[in-house]
Amino acid sequence: MAGMFTAAARIIRLRYSLRCLFVALTLCALWIGWQTNIVRQRQALLRLVRDAGGVVADEYPVQTGGTACAAPPSASLFRGLIGDQAVGTIGVPDSLTDEYDRIARAFPEAAVLPLMSEIPFNTPSSFGSLPGSNYSLDTFVERPSGR
Repeated sequence: MAGMFTAAARIIRLRYSLRCLFVALTLCALWIGWQTNIVRQRQALLRLVRDAGGVVADEYPVQTGGTACAAPPSASLFRGLIGDQAVGTIGVPDSLTDEYDRIARAFPEAAVLPLMSEIPFNTPSSFGSLPGSNYSLDTFVERPSGR
């Protein structure tokens, strides 16, 4: 009877095989590779936006009252170690309208906004009305006399 109690009181040691170690190591390597791929895609999209003349900012856009919409985002510790950066605002130029959804999916923490194209003030057609407003550019820009 005394032998029964000593066997029950014995701590159960878990044993792991080498195969289990290799499976766990493979799963960790797959996860690290997946995260690295996400970081590389995000860096490529940021390069694409900057090269096309877009704007990338670390903070969120400012409200009309002058206060920020939210605290600036931050990348997780691991993602920061492999080169990821948190982005608050991305201004996408008109030349990348096809990539707009892809950029928005890659940066869920960012406010992805379309950039307004420049208005060429040297052409007569640039003095038209602003879309979606009751104002025309004539109220903001003085026309040269004689026109």
